[in-house]
Order: sequence, then C-alpha cells, then structure tokens
Amino acid sequence: MSTVTPTPGFVFATVVSNNQPSGSDIGIYTPGELHVEFPKGLPIRVNVCSSPILPTPPTNSEAEIQKALAADPSSVYKIPLFLSPPVRDSQGVTFDAVVHPQPLARAVQDFDFKLYLIELCMEWVEERAPMQLSRQFTLPSIPYYGTPGAHHINLPEPQLVQEVEKTEAHTKPKALPTKQVKATVTQLNKQVDILTLTLATYRCAPSQVLVEIDPTTVTVTIDNVTRLQTPHPFTSYQSCRAYFITQNRTLKVLCPSSK
Repeated sequence: MSTVTPTPGFVFATVVSNNQPSGSDIGIYTPGELHVEFPKGLPIRVNVCSSPILPTPPTNSEAEIQKALAADPSSVYKIPLFLSPPVRDSQGVTFDAVVHPQPLARAVQDFDFKLYLIELCMEWVEERAPMQLSRQFTLPSIPYYGTPGAHHINLPEPQLVQEVEKTEAHTKPKALPTKQVKATVTQLNKQVDILTLTLATYRCAPSQVLVEIDPTTVTVTIDNVTRLQTPHPFTSYQSCRAYFITQNRTLKVLCPSSK
C-alpha cells in the first residue's frame, strides 16, 4: 500500500439524477462506519487530480486513443484510476479521482479527451455508489475543491505491457433493416450539446456498438444485428464524440454547441 497526496488538476460538478435505493450505503469504500446517502439532486464534485504513482495507460498510440474517444470496443487504451472515499460537507459530496499525470495533462489541453476522462470518472462513481449522475455538469474555475489530503492506494503488481500490434480497420457491417427512433438533445453546458439515446430494450449491454454520424442523422449498429437511426441538429457533426454507458445502456453523442 502506498500513501500519496495528489496534485490538483481540474474539478467538475454535477448532481445525483435518481434516488438512492432504500437501505443502501457505500460502506465498501472504507472500513468502519462510513455511510453516505445520495438523495436525488445532491451536488457531487469530483476533483480530477494526478500522481506519478498511478500506472500510465498501457499504450500511447494516438490511433488507440482516438478509438477510445470514439467508443470503439476494440481499443486497448485504458486509464488506470483511483477513486477516493466520499467526503460529505454542507455543500454536497466530493470525490478525488486520481490518474497518472500523462492523461491529465492531455485532458487540460484537449477538450474531447477531457470529456472522455470526465465520463470515465462518472462511471467509476456510479459503479461504487448506489446512484446515477446527471451528465449535465459544470467546470468550476478551480483546480481542486477543498484541500488535497493523503490517500492510501493499493497498487497492482507491475505487468508487462505488450506493444499494440497494428490491426486491420474494421469493415462496416452488412446492410441491415433500419429502424427510426427518437433521441433527446440537451445543452450540456455553454460549449457542448448532447444527444441521448437509450437502448432500453436490451436486457444486457451489447458487445459492440458502431456509431456513424452524417450531416443529418446518427446511425447506430448494435452487435451487427440491429440498426437504429435518429436525426440530429448538430452543425459541427464532424467534431462529435460518442460514448456508450454500459451500466444503463445509454448512448451519448457530444458535439460543440452551435448556439
């Protein structure tokens, strides 16, 4: 076990979007009697920070990074992350999400990558706590909420990282019947609009989701079996990024706001 005080990076803030199941808690975070309730609307802050003690991603291949940003399930790019126990105060609940300085530095310079890292942090929080977070968030102009404290981190044993071999590009799936569906479009913040499509008919998360965006529509091919299509209002569609959230089987398409 290693003790580390992380270096501040940036903060994002959101709220709990659903009610906590009755009788649940997140005592799994720490030993002892820590119980934190997460009622709907509770403010949540995440300090995204760094420490060189965290492992680097297994590859720095730009091709693999772009595949990860495009939610390509074949990407081997992963960001090791440590999520702290929650800290409750009168203003809400705060988590520290600690990564290696390398991905954090890119997130500061690359907004698409920052969105990818924010979504990763949200999924970690939702996996550990009995709640769902709103995907509408703000970015306070502070590097850290509160005062950085020490965390005790159990690091895995070092593993050999194999060089990623070049693979042939995926071929597009064969033509499938297309079903027209409706999606919702909201303003994530002043810079980004978001299209949300829920695949509620799936009992489990699909293994492959292919997203294609043209000037007027978003086309989603699921496991090379189902093909869905919905219109979109994005003018900068070539800059859109898609993320699939396996926990609630929801597709998010983020695009620079045209407003």
